[in-house]
Amino acid sequence: MTTEPNPYAPPTSGAAPAAVGVSLGTPLQEFAVTNVRRVPWTLALYPAHLQLAPAGDQQEQGRETFDRQAFIDRTMLNFVSKARAHLRVTKVAPALVLILPPEAVAAVRTWLAPALREHMAKALRAQRAFAVVFGVIWMLPVPRHMHPISIAFGATWLAFAAAATWWPRRALFLLHASLWTGAAGWVAWGVAFGKSSPYFLIVLIFYWSAVAMGFRSYRFYAPIAGESR
Repeated sequence: MTTEPNPYAPPTSGAAPAAVGVSLGTPLQEFAVTNVRRVPWTLALYPAHLQLAPAGDQQEQGRETFDRQAFIDRTMLNFVSKARAHLRVTKVAPALVLILPPEAVAAVRTWLAPALREHMAKALRAQRAFAVVFGVIWMLPVPRHMHPISIAFGATWLAFAAAATWWPRRALFLLHASLWTGAAGWVAWGVAFGKSSPYFLIVLIFYWSAVAMGFRSYRFYAPIAGESR
């Protein structure tokens, strides 16, 4: 049984990335998306490029074109729901955040396949700052934390940060989600037994969004049919 080639695989001719202003030809797929202010944009996928442009007459002014490496370097995907994602573009003014519908998320995932490992590694590295801060806080020598469980929990946060730096693997998203689940459970336990203010329950909103992000990221980077592992 033959497997259809990935239409977004990089060209084998060794062609250089398209220069600014050079037409990329006809896109393989186009998606109508919006920014966070509900202004319509277009996301277009080409064999080696992804292009974002405002809909209508302002296309040339706001157009952004990425090859895969530029996409990794200058964008960030935030999985805000089970199927949707926010695509944040950096190094532009004003800031650009686009809301991608499920079909666009799936297409971007397929297009990213040749550089998926690098994209995943960057996504994991982006979690290191919080991990280091939490690890240090949980291991501080204060009475509240002088407990083997607290020390082990802090050490696990630091281990995650180290692994995200030197051993980026998809399974780390599950570890990250588990760590945030533990942090959320600790807050809930403290409130339930009067050791923390009820206002700390507000923090749970942030914690649970981080848990969901971990599981959604794990699913996004899963291998798809016909893809080399």
